Amino acid sequence: MAVFYKYAIVKWFNSLDNVLYRFILAILTPTLALVPTTICRHMALWRTSEIIEPERSFALVYFIRASFITLYRIMQANFKNIWLFVGLSLLSGVSSLLKTATVGIREKVWARVIRFLNRTCCTRLHHLPGYTAHHRRLKADTEIQNIRFENYSLILSQSYIILYTITNFHLSDWSVVKSSLTRIAIGLVIEFVFNFLSTFIRIHWYNIPITRVWSKYWKRHVLANGIVVAVLICYFTKPLLAVFQDRFHHSGAENYTIRNCTLPYENWR
Repeated sequence: MAVFYKYAIVKWFNSLDNVLYRFILAILTPTLALVPTTICRHMALWRTSEIIEPERSFALVYFIRASFITLYRIMQANFKNIWLFVGLSLLSGVSSLLKTATVGIREKVWARVIRFLNRTCCTRLHHLPGYTAHHRRLKADTEIQNIRFENYSLILSQSYIILYTITNFHLSDWSVVKSSLTRIAIGLVIEFVFNFLSTFIRIHWYNIPITRVWSKYWKRHVLANGIVVAVLICYFTKPLLAVFQDRFHHSGAENYTIRNCTLPYENWR
């Protein structure tokens, strides 16, 4: 997946000179996770009881989505215009809210599609019930992971750009940190509002036991989230940093002075 990031999505993103085209590509990036996430969720609901406990199956479902969310946040952090940053945060929140509000409609549409496929070609394709205990538990687990990781990925993306900027260029450290802290604050506020609305709908409309699962298994979710973040940092840092490298070294190289890291060692020669 890291190779796919670097040589497909990131390369395409960096090749676009128009900011609007980059904005559109950033918006479309999370949709790439829809099909693999759906397949993994179907497998988790259908077969994971033979491999792993249902209470832990969310880890198999969420990792793919987490990697695409991270890439989305990195692309978002790469925009210099604060309004484009805010726009991507709002679009992320609105899409999440709409996805939550239309669960029932999408379940009915998917059931009809499967019935049609059963009559035509795919007789072995099954529609799993959407409101079983296992399904609601998986929904609760993935929603908890989604809330936590949206916030983590926002902070992680800004941490990347802070570290990359202050370690490679002669810039005021405080100005870089201040800009990123402002973006983090704005992003977290937007995420809080939309996560609150989505969680309210899931708990009171669809009877998803998010509060009960979190209160009982919060340590498991913190550990799983930490493992996902650690894996992403270890294996995806290089392709993700390629987004920033193109911005600083090509798009605006004349505005930045590269830091000379050899000065402390000149007397060793």
